[in-house]
Amino acid sequence: RGAKYAALKEIDSLTRAADAYTRAIELYGRASGYRNSAQRLRDAERQKQSIDADIQILSLTEPVPEDSGRAA
Repeated sequence: RGAKYAALKEIDSLTRAADAYTRAIELYGRASGYRNSAQRLRDAERQKQSIDADIQILSLTEPVPEDSGRAA
């Protein structure tokens, strides 16, 4: 039970991070032409892909029911 809770917490944290990177990608996309925005955009896209892969792996190893973790 503790391992499932830890996996749920990690998936939740990674999902929030992915959301933040999605927002960063949107903002860097609008800031094209400013200093190193193109490099930062590529970095954010790479980080988001990595986080998405981690979420996928955790979801496969720890199946998460739709209603789990929301009633707490």
